[in-house]
Amino acid sequence: MEKGAQLIHRASDVLSLLMQEGDQGLGVTEIGRALGFSGPTTHRILQALADCGLVWQLPSGRRYVLGPTCCLLGQAAISRFDMLPVIESAILPVAKATGDTVFAFLREGRFTRCVSRCSGDFPVKSHVTEVGAIRALGLGAGGLAILSSLPVEAAEAILADNAEDYRSAGRTSEDIASDLARTRETGLAIRPIPSLNVTTISMPFTNTSGRTIGALSLSAISPRMSGDHLLSAVEQLRQARQHIAAAIKVDETVLGKLISSKLREL
Repeated sequence: MEKGAQLIHRASDVLSLLMQEGDQGLGVTEIGRALGFSGPTTHRILQALADCGLVWQLPSGRRYVLGPTCCLLGQAAISRFDMLPVIESAILPVAKATGDTVFAFLREGRFTRCVSRCSGDFPVKSHVTEVGAIRALGLGAGGLAILSSLPVEAAEAILADNAEDYRSAGRTSEDIASDLARTRETGLAIRPIPSLNVTTISMPFTNTSGRTIGALSLSAISPRMSGDHLLSAVEQLRQARQHIAAAIKVDETVLGKLISSKLREL
């Protein structure tokens, strides 16, 4: 991955981590340990983000939280677009048509966040994750679908960065890489969960510029995920992602524009 792009991804990881921690914040050592960064790298990224107002050092001088510029970015983004209504208007028809449970995920650096869930009328619900849950890209069908849409080099870098997260979940980077290869071949992420007798399928979705920003997943008990029902579910997901891609008019991330010049100095 090109150095400047890698630094932007790392800065995004720092912001995502601080977002999860809330008002208490984290110290340099804690951030570096959580993300696998060296102490000097973590310090340089935090300094660049602080210069932009994206992080703020607490009065104690030892911990960092999200900065005031994040509030301004959020307000600007909300005033320009609100993805959640678009996403929910896309997945509700899928849940109604299939009777199954449909999820929407947004990419946050090397992670995904579940932002919406909608269940159809089939009596057995397949609630395999909760709204708000964050997982490393590659864990779960949604993260696998997103990874499959990225350039090979970028995906390999994420596999390496997420190695510890995979181990914590009982997987390895090699396991995820094997799943990723199959997903690229078929164009569809398929993740059976034998312990729950559930199978999840997923595909990525983009904005109007073609940038992958998330994934749609559909979960059902495994016996339903075959034949005509599976074909129908895949088609419904395809229509939903087309709806989202046409509606979300975002060409570049505001965050990338704002901090890229600072990060090039590192």
